[in-house]
Amino acid sequence: MPVSRKAADFATRHILEIMLVALCVYMAIAVPSFGTSRNIFAIMRNMSVYGVIACPMMMVIIMRDIDLSIGSTIALAGVIVALSAKYSPERTGMSIGSAIVLGILIALVVAVLLGTFVGFVITHYK
Repeated sequence: MPVSRKAADFATRHILEIMLVALCVYMAIAVPSFGTSRNIFAIMRNMSVYGVIACPMMMVIIMRDIDLSIGSTIALAGVIVALSAKYSPERTGMSIGSAIVLGILIALVVAVLLGTFVGFVITHYK
């Protein structure tokens, strides 16, 4: 029996959602721990970083501009936090928690300054 045109249009427009649901059903069957609340919360926590990145990038793309420096800025911020957590307790005697908080603050300042510089260069020299 041929598939109706309406069903084919629906499948074409929603292919990503259909594939996501199919993948989730397959994973729930293949891996029993996939559907647990602990795993779902872990997935949501890991994806939240991409959501925080995607929202401002959507605004940049809507304004007909592309900024590929966001990935390197986030990588730099991650390296700053990791190095702060590794070396600050050894050299300063502070706790690991304090070192991580300090690393996050330094990474935020560096990321804002770098983003401001890139924005200045793009707007003035485009």
